[in-house]
Amino acid sequence: MDGIKIAPKWYDLIEKNLESGDEIRRTYAGKLNGNGGYLCLSNRKLFFVLEEGFIRKTYNIALNLPYDEIDDVSPESRHNLKIKENKGREHKFVALEVPASIIERSFEELTYIKRAAA
Repeated sequence: MDGIKIAPKWYDLIEKNLESGDEIRRTYAGKLNGNGGYLCLSNRKLFFVLEEGFIRKTYNIALNLPYDEIDDVSPESRHNLKIKENKGREHKFVALEVPASIIERSFEELTYIKRAAA
């Protein structure tokens, strides 16, 4: 069965919430506002999938933000990222595997592509 990949359950949850033509581009494990899960960047939106449970895991979308509702995404330290909504609400994401600057760069690339396509 070479070449067949089985997507995690949280990935399927995100795909069900994507609009036509949108797709997941990047995912990062970490904590949003202290809760563990996955930050996902699509062509059009930023999602956070909350992971709960130890043996029997459940997943819920805790954040679903179109890029035009995001005012700023910026690193506060090596692994801490601040996500600021246009309405003033802020979220703190702690990346577990990569520096926050990598996530910021991915966000900038995806929003640039979106603006260029408009």
